[in-house]
Amino acid sequence: RTGQLFPTGKPNEVIDGVNVTCIDCAIPMILLEAEAIGVSGFETAAELNGNKALLERLERLRIAAGERMGMGDVSNQVTPK
Repeated sequence: RTGQLFPTGKPNEVIDGVNVTCIDCAIPMILLEAEAIGVSGFETAAELNGNKALLERLERLRIAAGERMGMGDVSNQVTPK
């Protein structure tokens, strides 16, 4: 946990071409629009879990967001979500 609502100091920013909000409200997380990563938001869990390219992109976003949030290398952590 970062101790700040907006750990990057900004409510919105761009990571890897995607508009995101990095927020720490109980647990560090990033918020983004589904369409920004090429999905509708109505996919099933099986469809999302079967989309390897999507999962890899989300992991890159998560790792970059963790660094910007001051959490360091989060590649072996479960947060930010």
